[in-house]
Amino acid sequence: FLDPNAGPLSELDRWKRRLRLLTSITEQLKSKECKGVIGILITGKSRLLKKWKLIDSGITDAMNETKDKVRYLESLKRHLDQLYSGASPSMIINSALPGLVHVIKQMDSVSRFYARQGFLGLLLTKVRCLFNEQYVS
Repeated sequence: FLDPNAGPLSELDRWKRRLRLLTSITEQLKSKECKGVIGILITGKSRLLKKWKLIDSGITDAMNETKDKVRYLESLKRHLDQLYSGASPSMIINSALPGLVHVIKQMDSVSRFYARQGFLGLLLTKVRCLFNEQYVS
């Protein structure tokens, strides 16, 4: 799940899978059936409505976080592909690393989701492991 040896693009794959799952869930929540049930809860002034609002808020937050992470990881992909392709060390130093650092700096300063919970540390660990596999071994 959070294996640092899996490579940095595994993070993109993981978050894309989560995005597909959350998109499916939100589409189901937009269905007539679900809206009907929520309408009944509102009409009946059910105590479950408070729990539903918390769950709905959690799903919305998870969706926003996931979209944000996929967007930033997609912007890293171009630079990571150079590491995966085994580009020359000079190409890595002159092109891939500055690009990676720039995007990671943006992720840290702009994204409210990546700057917490150690995700950047995990991502950088995966980049380091990939670099070691490609160029040090």
